[in-house]
Amino acid sequence: MNYLLNFVHDFSLKCPFFPEKSLETLKDYKYQAIDNSIVGKYFYQDFIISPVMNHLVPKWIAPNVITTSGGIFIVLALFTVYLSNVFGSFTHLIIGLLFYMYVLFDTLDGKQARKTGSGSPLGELMDHGVDVLVMGLLFLFYYRLFILLFIFFFGFHFNFKELNF
Repeated sequence: MNYLLNFVHDFSLKCPFFPEKSLETLKDYKYQAIDNSIVGKYFYQDFIISPVMNHLVPKWIAPNVITTSGGIFIVLALFTVYLSNVFGSFTHLIIGLLFYMYVLFDTLDGKQARKTGSGSPLGELMDHGVDVLVMGLLFLFYYRLFILLFIFFFGFHFNFKELNF
């Protein structure tokens, strides 16, 4: 952790993006999340997350392994989009399940970090980095859905290359 903070400190001396005051507050930073949703508190946490954490995730698994596994599910969903001829009508069901597995693993990695006491700024950076990857790939999934809805409602393929913008 000190290595990461020293790297940020050295980097900030070369680039004016991180003022010295911001670096001091970075050392005292502690992540805190609050879930105010009724479904999240009383259903999702009690009936899905807690049983999975208590029975299926051993303590020796690092939170970053869980984060990476969630990212792999998203990459698999991307391949599923492009292999839709292979999966046929199950393509969207498979993509939905893979997205759910990503969301589940995204929740589990933070729980595992708190459970094992192995949370770190690098772990948060990795977790949020995978989240950024997911938001980028989400565009491709919505683009595909838009094309499918366009075909469904208008009955023909729409070729964006023919438009002159």
